[in-house]
Amino acid sequence: IPSEIKVLSELGFLDLSSNNLQGSIPDELKTLVKLTRVFLEGNKLGGIVPNEMCDTKKVSMKIKVDCDKVTCSCCDGCKSKYDESSLQVPNSNLTSNRRRNRIEAKSLTLLGTETTVKNSPQNLAMRWMIDYDHDQLDADSPHFSQRLVVALIFYSLGPLGWTDSFRQNPVDECSLYGVTCVSKMIVSLDLSSQSMRGTIPSGIQHLTKLTSIDFSHNNLRGEIPEGLASISELETLKLQYNKLVGTFPEGICSGGSVSFQVDCDAVSCSCCENCMVEDYPIQASTRVTEIKEKLKEVSYQELDSESSPSSPRIKAQNWVINLDQMQLPASSETMVHRYILAVLYYSLGGEEWSASINDWLEGHMCQWSGVTCFMNREIVSLTMSEFGLRGQIPYELGQLNGLLTIDFSSNSISGHVPPELGDLEFLKTLNLLSNSMTGVVPPEVCKLRHESGDLEELDADCNTENQHHLACPINCCTSCSFS
Repeated sequence: IPSEIKVLSELGFLDLSSNNLQGSIPDELKTLVKLTRVFLEGNKLGGIVPNEMCDTKKVSMKIKVDCDKVTCSCCDGCKSKYDESSLQVPNSNLTSNRRRNRIEAKSLTLLGTETTVKNSPQNLAMRWMIDYDHDQLDADSPHFSQRLVVALIFYSLGPLGWTDSFRQNPVDECSLYGVTCVSKMIVSLDLSSQSMRGTIPSGIQHLTKLTSIDFSHNNLRGEIPEGLASISELETLKLQYNKLVGTFPEGICSGGSVSFQVDCDAVSCSCCENCMVEDYPIQASTRVTEIKEKLKEVSYQELDSESSPSSPRIKAQNWVINLDQMQLPASSETMVHRYILAVLYYSLGGEEWSASINDWLEGHMCQWSGVTCFMNREIVSLTMSEFGLRGQIPYELGQLNGLLTIDFSSNSISGHVPPELGDLEFLKTLNLLSNSMTGVVPPEVCKLRHESGDLEELDADCNTENQHHLACPINCCTSCSFS
Protein backbone atom coordinates (compact mmCIF):
# COMPACT_ATOMS: atom_id res chain seq x y z
CA ILE A 1 0.00 0.00 0.00
CA PRO A 2 1.71 3.25 -1.06
CA SER A 3 2.31 6.00 1.47
CA GLU A 4 0.84 8.43 -1.07
CA ILE A 5 -2.61 7.21 -0.02
CA LYS A 6 -2.52 10.11 2.43
CA VAL A 7 -3.54 12.51 -0.39
CA LEU A 8 -7.02 10.91 -0.46
CA SER A 9 -8.14 13.26 2.29
CA GLU A 10 -11.87 12.59 1.77
CA LEU A 11 -11.50 8.81 2.02
CA GLY A 12 -13.96 7.29 4.47
CA PHE A 13 -14.09 3.63 3.42
CA LEU A 14 -11.08 1.48 2.47
CA ASP A 15 -11.61 -2.18 1.57
CA LEU A 16 -8.54 -3.95 0.15
CA SER A 17 -9.33 -7.32 1.71
CA SER A 18 -8.70 -10.72 0.11
CA ASN A 19 -5.88 -9.72 -2.22
CA ASN A 20 -2.13 -10.36 -2.26
CA LEU A 21 -0.86 -7.17 -0.65
CA GLN A 22 2.54 -7.32 1.02
CA GLY A 23 4.78 -5.09 3.11
CA SER A 24 3.72 -2.99 6.06
CA ILE A 25 0.60 -0.95 6.73
CA PRO A 26 1.57 2.67 5.96
CA ASP A 27 1.75 5.02 8.91
CA GLU A 28 0.13 7.69 6.71
CA LEU A 29 -3.31 6.08 7.19
CA LYS A 30 -3.51 7.89 10.52
CA THR A 31 -3.73 11.24 8.66
CA LEU A 32 -7.00 10.29 6.95
CA VAL A 33 -9.29 11.79 9.56
CA LYS A 34 -12.53 10.86 7.74
CA LEU A 35 -11.65 7.18 7.56
CA THR A 36 -14.13 5.03 9.50
CA ARG A 37 -13.78 1.62 7.83
CA VAL A 38 -10.48 -0.14 7.05
CA PHE A 39 -10.64 -3.75 5.85
CA LEU A 40 -7.22 -5.24 5.08
CA GLU A 41 -7.67 -8.88 6.07
CA GLY A 42 -6.85 -11.73 3.71
CA ASN A 43 -3.49 -10.34 2.58
CA LYS A 44 0.20 -10.76 3.44
CA LEU A 45 0.56 -7.43 5.20
CA GLY A 46 2.62 -7.10 8.36
CA GLY A 47 3.70 -4.39 10.75
CA ILE A 48 1.67 -2.28 13.16
CA VAL A 49 -1.63 -0.42 12.83
CA PRO A 50 -0.77 3.18 13.80
CA ASN A 51 -1.75 3.86 17.40
CA GLU A 52 -3.39 7.11 16.36
CA MET A 53 -6.03 5.10 14.49
CA CYS A 54 -6.77 3.15 17.64
CA ASP A 55 -6.84 6.28 19.78
CA THR A 56 -9.53 7.91 17.67
CA LYS A 57 -12.70 8.96 19.47
CA LYS A 58 -14.85 7.93 16.50
CA VAL A 59 -17.10 5.22 17.90
CA SER A 60 -17.90 4.08 14.37
CA MET A 61 -14.26 3.22 13.53
CA LYS A 62 -13.90 -0.40 12.43
CA ILE A 63 -10.58 -2.00 11.43
CA LYS A 64 -9.99 -5.56 10.22
CA VAL A 65 -6.54 -7.07 9.64
CA ASP A 66 -4.90 -10.48 9.79
CA CYS A 67 -4.19 -10.62 13.50
CA ASP A 68 -1.56 -13.32 13.10
CA LYS A 69 0.55 -10.98 10.96
CA VAL A 70 -0.33 -7.46 12.11
CA THR A 71 -0.01 -5.92 15.57
CA CYS A 72 -3.15 -4.00 16.46
CA SER A 73 -4.68 -3.14 19.82
CA CYS A 74 -8.10 -2.11 18.49
CA CYS A 75 -8.80 -4.29 15.44
CA ASP A 76 -11.62 -6.81 15.35
CA GLY A 77 -10.37 -10.11 16.75
CA CYS A 78 -6.93 -8.75 17.68
CA LYS A 79 -7.43 -7.81 21.29
CA SER A 80 -4.51 -8.76 23.47
CA LYS A 81 -5.04 -11.01 26.47
CA TYR A 82 -4.07 -8.17 28.79
CA ASP A 83 -6.05 -5.00 29.29
CA GLU A 84 -4.96 -1.42 28.84
CA SER A 85 -4.14 -1.03 32.53
CA SER A 86 -1.40 -3.61 32.24
CA LEU A 87 0.41 -1.43 29.73
CA GLN A 88 1.16 1.34 32.22
CA VAL A 89 4.80 2.20 32.74
CA PRO A 90 5.95 0.62 36.02
CA ASN A 91 8.19 3.57 36.92
CA SER A 92 5.87 6.44 37.67
CA ASN A 93 8.83 8.85 37.68
CA LEU A 94 9.52 8.17 34.04
CA THR A 95 6.99 9.85 31.79
CA SER A 96 5.83 8.28 28.52
CA ASN A 97 7.67 10.89 26.44
CA ARG A 98 10.91 10.46 28.34
CA ARG A 99 10.75 6.68 27.95
CA ARG A 100 10.03 7.00 24.23
CA ASN A 101 12.96 9.38 23.72
CA ARG A 102 15.35 7.08 25.60
CA ILE A 103 14.22 4.03 23.63
CA GLU A 104 14.53 5.89 20.33
CA ALA A 105 18.08 6.97 21.22
CA LYS A 106 19.12 3.49 22.40
CA SER A 107 17.57 1.82 19.35
CA LEU A 108 19.41 4.23 17.05
CA THR A 109 22.67 3.29 18.74
CA LEU A 110 22.04 -0.46 18.50
CA LEU A 111 20.29 -0.77 15.13
CA GLY A 112 21.45 2.28 13.21
CA THR A 113 19.66 4.87 11.13
CA GLU A 114 17.21 2.30 9.74
CA THR A 115 15.19 2.88 12.92
CA THR A 116 14.18 6.26 11.45
CA VAL A 117 12.83 4.67 8.23
CA LYS A 118 9.09 4.16 8.53
CA ASN A 119 8.01 0.52 8.64
CA SER A 120 11.51 -0.87 8.28
CA PRO A 121 12.09 -3.93 10.52
CA GLN A 122 14.30 -1.78 12.75
CA ASN A 123 11.61 0.89 13.01
CA LEU A 124 8.88 -1.66 13.72
CA ALA A 125 10.98 -3.32 16.42
CA MET A 126 11.59 0.03 18.10
CA ARG A 127 7.91 0.97 17.93
CA TRP A 128 6.94 -2.41 19.35
CA MET A 129 9.23 -1.84 22.33
CA ILE A 130 7.69 1.59 22.90
CA ASP A 131 4.01 0.76 22.46
CA TYR A 132 3.43 -2.99 22.73
CA ASP A 133 6.04 -4.51 25.05
CA HIS A 134 3.96 -5.83 27.97
CA ASP A 135 6.76 -5.20 30.48
CA GLN A 136 7.34 -1.66 29.14
CA LEU A 137 11.08 -2.09 29.55
CA ASP A 138 13.09 1.10 29.73
CA ALA A 139 16.20 1.58 27.60
CA ASP A 140 18.36 1.10 30.70
CA SER A 141 16.95 -2.36 31.46
CA PRO A 142 19.61 -5.12 31.28
CA HIS A 143 17.28 -7.09 29.00
CA PHE A 144 16.21 -4.21 26.74
CA SER A 145 18.78 -4.92 24.01
CA GLN A 146 17.93 -8.61 23.97
CA ARG A 147 14.20 -8.05 23.62
CA LEU A 148 14.72 -5.35 20.98
CA VAL A 149 16.80 -7.77 18.88
CA VAL A 150 14.17 -10.49 19.29
CA ALA A 151 11.57 -8.03 17.98
CA LEU A 152 13.95 -7.16 15.13
CA ILE A 153 14.29 -10.84 14.18
CA PHE A 154 10.51 -11.20 14.24
CA TYR A 155 9.87 -8.21 11.97
CA SER A 156 12.81 -9.06 9.70
CA LEU A 157 12.28 -12.82 9.29
CA GLY A 158 8.91 -13.77 10.80
CA PRO A 159 9.63 -17.17 12.44
CA LEU A 160 6.45 -19.23 12.19
CA GLY A 161 6.62 -20.48 15.78
CA TRP A 162 6.74 -16.96 17.20
CA THR A 163 3.59 -15.60 15.59
CA ASP A 164 0.93 -16.35 18.19
CA SER A 165 3.10 -15.60 21.21
CA PHE A 166 4.56 -12.43 19.77
CA ARG A 167 1.39 -10.90 18.44
CA GLN A 168 -1.15 -11.54 21.17
CA ASN A 169 0.53 -12.50 24.44
CA PRO A 170 3.04 -10.83 26.74
CA VAL A 171 6.41 -11.81 25.29
CA ASP A 172 9.01 -13.61 27.34
CA GLU A 173 11.75 -14.08 24.78
CA CYS A 174 13.17 -17.08 26.63
CA SER A 175 9.84 -18.91 26.18
CA LEU A 176 9.66 -18.39 22.42
CA TYR A 177 9.94 -21.36 20.10
CA GLY A 178 13.55 -22.34 19.40
CA VAL A 179 15.04 -19.99 21.98
CA THR A 180 17.27 -21.32 24.76
CA CYS A 181 18.35 -19.10 27.64
CA VAL A 182 20.79 -19.45 30.49
CA SER A 183 20.29 -17.03 33.38
CA LYS A 184 17.71 -15.23 31.21
CA MET A 185 20.27 -14.56 28.47
CA ILE A 186 19.72 -16.08 25.01
CA VAL A 187 22.42 -18.63 24.16
CA SER A 188 20.79 -20.48 21.26
CA LEU A 189 18.42 -19.77 18.36
CA ASP A 190 17.16 -22.95 16.69
CA LEU A 191 14.82 -21.66 13.99
CA SER A 192 15.37 -24.25 11.29
CA SER A 193 12.39 -24.87 8.97
CA GLN A 194 10.39 -21.91 10.31
CA SER A 195 9.30 -20.49 6.94
CA MET A 196 11.49 -17.46 7.60
CA ARG A 197 12.05 -15.09 4.69
CA GLY A 198 14.00 -11.88 4.42
CA THR A 199 17.51 -10.67 5.19
CA ILE A 200 19.37 -11.58 8.38
CA PRO A 201 19.45 -8.29 10.34
CA SER A 202 22.86 -6.97 11.34
CA GLY A 203 21.63 -6.16 14.86
CA ILE A 204 21.62 -9.83 15.80
CA GLN A 205 25.20 -9.42 17.10
CA HIS A 206 23.79 -7.69 20.18
CA LEU A 207 22.74 -11.15 21.42
CA THR A 208 26.24 -11.34 22.82
CA LYS A 209 25.87 -14.66 24.64
CA LEU A 210 24.85 -16.67 21.59
CA THR A 211 26.74 -19.91 21.13
CA SER A 212 24.52 -21.48 18.46
CA ILE A 213 22.42 -20.19 15.53
CA ASP A 214 20.48 -22.54 13.26
CA PHE A 215 18.58 -20.71 10.50
CA SER A 216 18.81 -23.57 8.00
CA HIS A 217 15.98 -24.73 5.71
CA ASN A 218 14.28 -21.35 5.31
CA ASN A 219 14.00 -18.73 2.56
CA LEU A 220 16.59 -16.22 3.72
CA ARG A 221 18.15 -13.91 1.13
CA GLY A 222 20.89 -11.34 0.84
CA GLU A 223 24.32 -11.50 2.43
CA ILE A 224 25.48 -12.76 5.82
CA PRO A 225 26.03 -9.73 8.10
CA GLU A 226 29.61 -8.98 9.12
CA GLY A 227 28.40 -8.19 12.63
CA LEU A 228 28.07 -11.89 13.44
CA ALA A 229 31.87 -11.97 13.74
CA SER A 230 31.62 -9.91 16.94
CA ILE A 231 29.70 -12.66 18.79
CA SER A 232 32.75 -14.00 20.58
CA GLU A 233 31.12 -17.12 22.03
CA LEU A 234 29.51 -18.31 18.77
CA GLU A 235 30.39 -21.96 18.15
CA THR A 236 27.77 -23.15 15.66
CA LEU A 237 26.22 -21.32 12.70
CA LYS A 238 23.97 -23.23 10.29
CA LEU A 239 22.68 -21.25 7.31
CA GLN A 240 22.44 -23.93 4.61
CA TYR A 241 19.35 -24.51 2.45
CA ASN A 242 18.53 -20.83 2.03
CA LYS A 243 19.06 -18.30 -0.75
CA LEU A 244 21.92 -16.40 0.85
CA VAL A 245 24.71 -15.10 -1.39
CA GLY A 246 28.07 -13.38 -1.16
CA THR A 247 31.04 -14.13 1.02
CA PHE A 248 31.07 -15.65 4.49
CA PRO A 249 32.56 -13.03 6.89
CA GLU A 250 36.25 -13.77 7.37
CA GLY A 251 36.02 -12.41 10.89
CA ILE A 252 33.93 -15.42 11.86
CA CYS A 253 36.39 -17.80 10.25
CA SER A 254 39.24 -16.34 12.27
CA GLY A 255 37.41 -16.92 15.55
CA GLY A 256 37.33 -20.06 17.63
CA SER A 257 34.00 -21.34 16.36
CA VAL A 258 33.85 -24.96 15.35
CA SER A 259 30.90 -25.56 13.02
CA PHE A 260 29.77 -23.44 10.05
CA GLN A 261 27.48 -24.55 7.22
CA VAL A 262 26.24 -22.58 4.20
CA ASP A 263 25.14 -23.26 0.61
CA CYS A 264 28.57 -23.49 -0.99
CA ASP A 265 27.29 -22.94 -4.52
CA ALA A 266 26.08 -19.46 -3.55
CA VAL A 267 28.25 -18.38 -0.60
CA SER A 268 32.04 -18.27 -0.74
CA CYS A 269 33.42 -19.63 2.54
CA SER A 270 36.97 -20.63 3.43
CA CYS A 271 36.10 -22.26 6.74
CA CYS A 272 32.66 -23.83 6.32
CA GLU A 273 32.48 -27.57 6.89
CA ASN A 274 30.88 -28.45 3.57
CA CYS A 275 32.73 -25.92 1.40
CA MET A 276 36.42 -26.68 1.80
CA VAL A 277 37.92 -28.58 -1.12
CA GLU A 278 39.46 -31.17 1.16
CA ASP A 279 35.99 -32.07 2.44
CA TYR A 280 34.75 -33.08 -0.99
CA PRO A 281 34.85 -36.84 -1.58
CA ILE A 282 37.46 -36.24 -4.25
CA GLN A 283 41.04 -34.95 -4.07
CA ALA A 284 41.90 -31.58 -5.58
CA SER A 285 43.74 -33.18 -8.51
CA THR A 286 40.72 -35.34 -9.26
CA ARG A 287 38.51 -32.24 -9.11
CA VAL A 288 40.58 -30.58 -11.83
CA THR A 289 40.38 -33.65 -14.05
CA GLU A 290 36.64 -34.04 -13.58
CA ILE A 291 35.96 -30.34 -14.23
CA LYS A 292 37.98 -30.47 -17.46
CA GLU A 293 36.02 -33.50 -18.62
CA LYS A 294 32.73 -31.82 -17.72
CA LEU A 295 33.60 -28.61 -19.55
CA LYS A 296 34.54 -30.54 -22.66
CA GLU A 297 30.91 -31.60 -22.81
CA VAL A 298 29.83 -27.96 -22.51
CA SER A 299 32.36 -26.52 -24.97
CA TYR A 300 32.30 -29.42 -27.40
CA GLN A 301 34.10 -27.52 -30.16
CA GLU A 302 37.17 -26.56 -28.13
CA LEU A 303 39.04 -27.21 -24.85
CA ASP A 304 41.36 -29.87 -26.23
CA SER A 305 45.02 -30.01 -25.29
CA GLU A 306 46.02 -27.89 -28.28
CA SER A 307 43.73 -24.95 -27.54
CA SER A 308 45.42 -21.57 -27.22
CA PRO A 309 45.93 -20.35 -23.63
CA SER A 310 44.49 -17.01 -24.75
CA SER A 311 41.20 -18.46 -26.01
CA PRO A 312 38.08 -17.35 -24.10
CA ARG A 313 37.22 -20.96 -23.18
CA ILE A 314 40.67 -21.79 -21.81
CA LYS A 315 40.62 -18.54 -19.81
CA ALA A 316 37.16 -19.40 -18.44
CA GLN A 317 38.23 -22.94 -17.59
CA ASN A 318 41.30 -21.66 -15.74
CA TRP A 319 39.13 -19.18 -13.84
CA VAL A 320 36.66 -21.88 -12.71
CA ILE A 321 39.42 -24.25 -11.61
CA ASN A 322 41.92 -21.87 -10.03
CA LEU A 323 40.53 -18.38 -9.51
CA ASP A 324 36.83 -18.71 -8.70
CA GLN A 325 36.46 -18.18 -4.96
CA MET A 326 33.66 -20.74 -4.73
CA GLN A 327 35.87 -23.62 -5.89
CA LEU A 328 32.86 -25.69 -6.91
CA PRO A 329 33.09 -29.40 -7.81
CA ALA A 330 32.44 -30.83 -11.26
CA SER A 331 29.02 -32.09 -10.16
CA SER A 332 27.74 -28.56 -9.47
CA GLU A 333 25.31 -27.13 -12.03
CA THR A 334 26.23 -23.69 -10.74
CA MET A 335 29.85 -24.36 -11.72
CA VAL A 336 28.73 -24.97 -15.31
CA HIS A 337 26.64 -21.79 -15.35
CA ARG A 338 29.52 -19.74 -13.93
CA TYR A 339 31.80 -21.22 -16.60
CA ILE A 340 29.38 -20.28 -19.40
CA LEU A 341 29.15 -16.70 -18.12
CA ALA A 342 32.94 -16.59 -17.87
CA VAL A 343 33.15 -17.73 -21.52
CA LEU A 344 30.71 -14.94 -22.40
CA TYR A 345 32.85 -12.47 -20.44
CA TYR A 346 36.09 -13.39 -22.18
CA SER A 347 34.43 -13.77 -25.62
CA LEU A 348 32.85 -10.30 -25.54
CA GLY A 349 35.81 -8.32 -24.24
CA GLY A 350 34.86 -8.32 -20.57
CA GLU A 351 38.39 -7.35 -19.53
CA GLU A 352 37.82 -4.01 -21.30
CA TRP A 353 34.33 -3.27 -19.98
CA SER A 354 33.99 -0.01 -18.07
CA ALA A 355 34.63 -0.09 -14.34
CA SER A 356 31.00 0.82 -13.61
CA ILE A 357 29.77 -2.54 -14.91
CA ASN A 358 32.83 -4.74 -14.58
CA ASP A 359 31.83 -6.62 -11.43
CA TRP A 360 31.81 -9.99 -13.18
CA LEU A 361 33.82 -12.98 -11.91
CA GLU A 362 33.51 -11.75 -8.31
CA GLY A 363 30.96 -13.04 -5.82
CA HIS A 364 27.62 -14.55 -6.78
CA MET A 365 26.80 -14.57 -10.51
CA CYS A 366 23.25 -13.35 -9.85
CA GLN A 367 24.72 -10.06 -8.61
CA TRP A 368 26.79 -9.39 -11.73
CA SER A 369 25.74 -6.40 -13.81
CA GLY A 370 23.12 -7.30 -16.39
CA VAL A 371 22.41 -10.73 -14.92
CA THR A 372 19.00 -11.51 -13.43
CA CYS A 373 18.18 -14.76 -11.69
CA PHE A 374 15.06 -16.48 -10.44
CA MET A 375 15.26 -17.23 -6.71
CA ASN A 376 19.01 -16.43 -6.86
CA ARG A 377 19.59 -19.69 -8.70
CA GLU A 378 18.52 -19.90 -12.34
CA ILE A 379 19.70 -17.26 -14.83
CA VAL A 380 16.64 -15.84 -16.60
CA SER A 381 17.91 -12.61 -18.17
CA LEU A 382 21.06 -11.13 -19.69
CA THR A 383 20.34 -7.43 -20.19
CA MET A 384 23.60 -5.98 -21.49
CA SER A 385 22.66 -3.15 -23.85
CA GLU A 386 25.43 -0.54 -24.26
CA PHE A 387 27.92 -2.63 -22.28
CA GLY A 388 30.70 -2.21 -24.82
CA LEU A 389 30.46 -5.86 -25.87
CA ARG A 390 32.98 -6.68 -28.61
CA GLY A 391 33.50 -10.10 -30.15
CA GLN A 392 31.33 -13.09 -30.99
CA ILE A 393 28.46 -14.59 -29.00
CA PRO A 394 29.59 -18.00 -27.64
CA TYR A 395 27.47 -20.98 -28.56
CA GLU A 396 27.53 -22.20 -24.93
CA LEU A 397 24.91 -19.57 -24.18
CA GLY A 398 22.33 -21.99 -25.57
CA GLN A 399 22.85 -24.19 -22.51
CA LEU A 400 21.49 -21.62 -20.07
CA ASN A 401 18.07 -23.12 -20.67
CA GLY A 402 16.23 -20.91 -18.18
CA LEU A 403 16.88 -17.73 -20.18
CA LEU A 404 13.83 -15.61 -20.94
CA THR A 405 15.58 -12.47 -22.17
CA ILE A 406 18.79 -11.71 -24.05
CA ASP A 407 19.39 -8.03 -24.80
CA PHE A 408 22.77 -7.42 -26.44
CA SER A 409 21.63 -4.33 -28.36
CA SER A 410 23.79 -1.25 -29.01
CA ASN A 411 27.19 -2.93 -28.80
CA SER A 412 29.90 -3.98 -31.28
CA ILE A 413 29.21 -7.70 -31.52
CA SER A 414 30.41 -9.35 -34.74
CA GLY A 415 30.10 -12.79 -36.28
CA HIS A 416 27.02 -14.99 -36.66
CA VAL A 417 24.05 -15.81 -34.45
CA PRO A 418 24.83 -19.21 -32.86
CA PRO A 419 22.28 -21.85 -33.91
CA GLU A 420 22.50 -23.21 -30.37
CA LEU A 421 20.36 -20.28 -29.19
CA GLY A 422 17.52 -22.26 -30.73
CA ASP A 423 17.79 -24.60 -27.73
CA LEU A 424 16.44 -21.85 -25.47
CA GLU A 425 12.82 -23.00 -25.64
CA PHE A 426 11.62 -20.52 -22.99
CA LEU A 427 13.29 -17.47 -24.57
CA LYS A 428 10.81 -14.62 -25.07
CA THR A 429 13.08 -11.74 -26.13
CA LEU A 430 16.25 -11.73 -28.26
CA ASN A 431 17.47 -8.21 -29.06
CA LEU A 432 20.57 -7.95 -31.26
CA LEU A 433 19.90 -4.50 -32.76
CA SER A 434 22.71 -2.02 -33.44
CA ASN A 435 25.65 -4.40 -33.66
CA SER A 436 27.99 -5.56 -36.46
CA MET A 437 26.75 -9.08 -36.95
CA THR A 438 26.50 -10.80 -40.34
CA GLY A 439 25.09 -13.96 -41.87
CA VAL A 440 21.60 -15.39 -41.59
CA VAL A 441 19.43 -15.79 -38.51
CA PRO A 442 19.56 -19.60 -38.09
CA PRO A 443 16.37 -21.59 -38.73
CA GLU A 444 16.83 -23.15 -35.27
CA VAL A 445 16.29 -19.68 -33.76
CA CYS A 446 13.43 -18.77 -36.13
CA LYS A 447 11.59 -21.93 -35.06
CA LEU A 448 11.30 -20.46 -31.58
CA ARG A 449 9.01 -17.82 -33.06
CA HIS A 450 6.30 -20.19 -34.27
CA GLU A 451 7.04 -23.87 -33.81
CA SER A 452 9.10 -24.97 -30.84
CA GLY A 453 9.32 -22.04 -28.45
CA ASP A 454 7.88 -18.90 -26.87
CA LEU A 455 9.97 -16.27 -28.66
CA GLU A 456 7.84 -13.13 -28.93
CA GLU A 457 10.45 -10.54 -29.89
CA LEU A 458 13.42 -11.05 -32.20
CA ASP A 459 15.14 -7.79 -33.12
CA ALA A 460 18.11 -7.78 -35.47
CA ASP A 461 20.01 -5.61 -37.97
CA CYS A 462 18.50 -6.97 -41.15
CA ASN A 463 18.82 -3.87 -43.29
CA THR A 464 20.21 -5.39 -46.49
CA GLU A 465 21.64 -2.04 -47.65
CA ASN A 466 24.28 -2.07 -44.94
CA GLN A 467 27.39 -4.23 -44.99
CA HIS A 468 26.74 -5.26 -41.39
CA HIS A 469 23.41 -6.95 -41.54
CA LEU A 470 21.66 -10.18 -40.70
CA ALA A 471 19.47 -11.80 -43.29
CA CYS A 472 16.24 -12.69 -41.57
CA PRO A 473 13.83 -15.27 -43.05
CA ILE A 474 10.20 -14.28 -43.56
CA ASN A 475 8.11 -14.21 -40.36
CA CYS A 476 11.19 -14.56 -38.18
CA CYS A 477 12.36 -11.11 -37.00
CA THR A 478 9.84 -8.81 -35.34
CA SER A 479 12.01 -5.70 -35.81
CA CYS A 480 14.42 -5.26 -38.68
CA SER A 481 16.59 -2.18 -38.65
CA PHE A 482 20.10 -0.83 -38.30
CA SER A 483 21.05 2.31 -36.45
